[in-house]
Amino acid sequence: MLGHDQSQESGKYPPFVRRVNFEDLVVISPSKLRNINEAVAAHISTQLLKWNESLEGGFLGFRKLEVIGDRGQIYDDVPDVVVPVRCQAYVFSPKPGDELLGRVTDFYSSHLSLLVCDYYNVVVFPEDVNRALIEILPNDQGWRDKGAKRKLEIGDEVIFRVKDINYSSDGMVTINGAFDKIPCGLPSTVLSESLAKSYLAVSTLIAKSLERVGKVLL
Repeated sequence: MLGHDQSQESGKYPPFVRRVNFEDLVVISPSKLRNINEAVAAHISTQLLKWNESLEGGFLGFRKLEVIGDRGQIYDDVPDVVVPVRCQAYVFSPKPGDELLGRVTDFYSSHLSLLVCDYYNVVVFPEDVNRALIEILPNDQGWRDKGAKRKLEIGDEVIFRVKDINYSSDGMVTINGAFDKIPCGLPSTVLSESLAKSYLAVSTLIAKSLERVGKVLL
């Protein structure tokens, strides 16, 4: 059984990042009982950055991971031990209509590819583009921001609107984005710097969570 109580993380991270108190059950085989911390870390590593139904978002990272109590449980005739754990989980939970910052990774006449927080994939299709804001050049020549009066380049940070979010059975997330109204496109310098700071905090959170798990598993 999975459960969580929501609380809001303010200031440091973008609005689409939530901090929640998360409880989970880890199934540990008898051969792993000598190192429960390693078994718990291995379980968490399979969930990091993937969509989690209980959390209603992508599992970005965690703090204060601990085993609850000093006993596990065995159910029926299965030898595995079920151990409850808890942590502060950080959740990637944008909603349709939210405006996010993404980094351009590729462009074609058929679509534009972006990354959010250096991990989550975004695809923008021509039918979701307001041509008064963005011009799509023929023959894969690029996408041009009419307000900034220049072509988008790989590595540019752009604002897009979330159209919908899809996730596969294995938890991989893909966002369908849109450039359909202001302020979509290249942000102003002041806005870009402000957004970049909060998004960098998310990337740092992901890296530290992966590092914590990695140290235990080494």
